[in-house]
Amino acid sequence: MDFEIKEHRPFGPTILEATCPDFIISALNEYADEYGDTRSGGSAFNLLSRGIRNPFLTSEFAEEIGLIDYMEYLGDCYLKMYGRTKNGEIRDGEEYRYSVSRVQSDSFDSESIDGWVNIYEESDFTPLHIHGGDLASVMILQLPEDSSGKNKIINDEGEDNPNGQLNYYYGIGDTSDLMVDTWAPIQYVGMTLLFPPNLRHSYQPHKLNGQTRRSLSLNYTLEDN
Repeated sequence: MDFEIKEHRPFGPTILEATCPDFIISALNEYADEYGDTRSGGSAFNLLSRGIRNPFLTSEFAEEIGLIDYMEYLGDCYLKMYGRTKNGEIRDGEEYRYSVSRVQSDSFDSESIDGWVNIYEESDFTPLHIHGGDLASVMILQLPEDSSGKNKIINDEGEDNPNGQLNYYYGIGDTSDLMVDTWAPIQYVGMTLLFPPNLRHSYQPHKLNGQTRRSLSLNYTLEDN
């Protein structure tokens, strides 16, 4: 299966964009629907102390629905598109691949991937952060129905509400507090973005009463072939 791959360079580092197949999106949303407070074979952590549930995905489930094949295919595309890794530019004769990272922990009933669903209710958010691993990704699983972000019950008239806007920030150096540019992609269900793990990003809250949005975060490990 071929996927339309887009390259974004809003301020330097390459960001890859692709659209995830509907059957994978549906399977991930069903997983989140059925999760509840506990689920056999996985665990839900409160990552970044946000107070939202983050169910991790088991390796078996991720393989069964085709998620690992899809994400590792995009990892190969990213290598070809960017032409470099954390080790520098890829030289002739060097071969690398990005594999989906696995998580070994006593908290899991079985092996899990370093991938989890973020379940956002009204006013939930993700603060400015970076990822571990060698390559990071975000996938949009569900968005509020009111895409304009205007809900008269919650918002004041004329209020500018980003409605869960995803922002990427680029500064001078990996640890600089000086933000020199911001990129906010237009989100849609299935949008998959791959980017360097040290590229800062955040998710702003939405103010839509009773509505939910979901995203998948996933990390890669660089392997030298």
